[in-house]
Amino acid sequence: MNQSTRHPNPTRAVPSSGASLALSLSTSTLLALSAVGLAGCPATMTNETPVDMTVSPTADLAGTPNVDMATVRPQQPGCSTSEWCWSYPLPQGNALWSVFTTSPTDGWAVGDSGTLLKISGGQLQPLISPTRSTLYSVWGTDANNVFAVGDRATVLRWDGAKWAQLPITDNTGMSVKVSGLYSAWGAGRSDVWFAGADGVILHWDGTSVSRVANTQQTLLHSVWGASASSVYAAGANGTILRWDGTRWATFASMTTENITTIWGTADNNLFVGAQSGVIRRWNGTSWSIVNPFANYSIYAIWGTDASNVFAVGDVFFTDPALKDATKRQATFLKWDGSKFVALDATNAPKVAMFGLHGTSAQNMTAVGASGTVVTYNAGTFKSSSNADILTGVAAPVSGITGSSSGDLVAVGDWGTTLRYSGNAWSVIPTSPYVRFRGTSGSSDNLFAVAYDFTPGSEKPLAMKWSGTAWAAETITGSTSDLRAVFSLGNGTAYAVGVSETVLKRSGTAWAKQTVALAGNAVLRSVWASGDTVWAVGGGNERDDVTMAPAKALLSTAGSPFQSVTLPATDRILRAVWGADPSNVFAVGDEGFVIRWDGSKWAQIPTQFFFSLRGIWGRSASDFYVVGTGGAILHWDGKAFTQEDSGTNNALLSAFGVGGNLYVTGTGGAVLMKPLR
Repeated sequence: MNQSTRHPNPTRAVPSSGASLALSLSTSTLLALSAVGLAGCPATMTNETPVDMTVSPTADLAGTPNVDMATVRPQQPGCSTSEWCWSYPLPQGNALWSVFTTSPTDGWAVGDSGTLLKISGGQLQPLISPTRSTLYSVWGTDANNVFAVGDRATVLRWDGAKWAQLPITDNTGMSVKVSGLYSAWGAGRSDVWFAGADGVILHWDGTSVSRVANTQQTLLHSVWGASASSVYAAGANGTILRWDGTRWATFASMTTENITTIWGTADNNLFVGAQSGVIRRWNGTSWSIVNPFANYSIYAIWGTDASNVFAVGDVFFTDPALKDATKRQATFLKWDGSKFVALDATNAPKVAMFGLHGTSAQNMTAVGASGTVVTYNAGTFKSSSNADILTGVAAPVSGITGSSSGDLVAVGDWGTTLRYSGNAWSVIPTSPYVRFRGTSGSSDNLFAVAYDFTPGSEKPLAMKWSGTAWAAETITGSTSDLRAVFSLGNGTAYAVGVSETVLKRSGTAWAKQTVALAGNAVLRSVWASGDTVWAVGGGNERDDVTMAPAKALLSTAGSPFQSVTLPATDRILRAVWGADPSNVFAVGDEGFVIRWDGSKWAQIPTQFFFSLRGIWGRSASDFYVVGTGGAILHWDGKAFTQEDSGTNNALLSAFGVGGNLYVTGTGGAVLMKPLR
């Protein structure tokens, strides 16, 4: 469940094209638009890694130099340059790492993929960003002087009219190269500090950004000051530095823990939060631990005075002994003068929170995974009528299908079932113990497979959609976990899963099919056309391909499934799709793509290294492949080209209908693009 180490906080963890998107954000309403990777999975889920979050080192769009994205192609807010727009959640679902408010209804939130979310008059509105680099911190002196910093030396400044990139120089005026920047804080309009990777510390003097000498090379996660002549920076290995008005020097190193945030009210009242969940307080003489238990990470501390200090962080279980999936929530803590205690967060979202800021102790805004924005008013969290706020649709959405662009069903982890009926997505109540793997079909022949983790009654599920809910059907001859399903549209469907299990639906029951010389590989995708059926996979339940090599199984005319020779590979196949029985494509890890021409499989070379997870198309020369790192690739019959998805979320499935293409992924993400 961890993201890549390019961010200091390892745990991470949707619309029409065209119009500007907005959502109401009153100070008495919690607006949770759900999350990227939930931290703290149930014990029954920890043995499997369903999503490989590895990002390609050579093809990550976010790795390109900062450019003015508006000049690349006409672009709409909430959409990428390749016209991929958020369909769910709204107005966008990229993780938000930081928030800065100038009033109870105004401010900024920033996050993944250069996300700039303006909070104006109680409305949330995504802006076209000048960067695709992830932004980790936003801070300002007022509404017309705001700074945002992030990956690849990104320093942006808002002057009240536009965001612009600021150059970075040394004390001689020469350009300086730095990597990630993770925090911003200032004592005034012309006195702002930025801290980040490799111990880098930058300073804005009102005219330029320059690097300031610092002998410590340790990654710095957070910066905060008591005054212009007393500024602190904290980070990895318990490092805390202090600026005394003249130079930076080591202030303390009281622990080897990874400090994620520092905040205080005075030099003798400092608080630091750690990735381990520990919060420590400095009273001017000594450090002490001030939270009673720590089964979560702390990502932000903020307050108004010595009596009103708050902390937010990761998802945790309110009953840690059981780790019940129904008893989890984001971390919201308040200082009571001697220790931090949990706030009554009954209606708080069940997603990790990364940033916190406010205008008073009674009016605060917190942001987190999946574009989640939460307002806290007068001591309570209050939810809107949206069911997803309570159920926390934050898990990976593993599949999507439907009869038309106005009749869609998407499924995912934690019982996620989303229904689109032409106007908006709604959440269909489903047990959070049900872990959906995929869905396929339309109208009266729409099916899903899942695993039920309900304590004491764990079992695989093959289900049929009634139009309003899922109903389990009978499975005979197998108790194996199922991973994918394909509907032929006539009541016949196939499901595949662990230990090379293949099921076929006939009537209302699913029966195990014969697989010649079945091994222990996990079958991860299935596709059929008439009486031709392909199932592909590889690796065991822990994704260990050395123990279970890649497999492609074929059945024709009802024959037993037989293994078909593949090009030599040590990679797992993740998805299969065909234009017809003589043009079948399978994709997998490290950009692996192969094609069946009716007689043999052959590899299609690619320049990409994403783990490819989903595939759908209109013909053998027009299909899309999606994968980790927000990868979307298009095949035109000759070569793959990469499209800008507008997100770093891992993308897991693709499906087209009604002239639109939909992709789903981690964090409850659903993206849409009109096909031309």
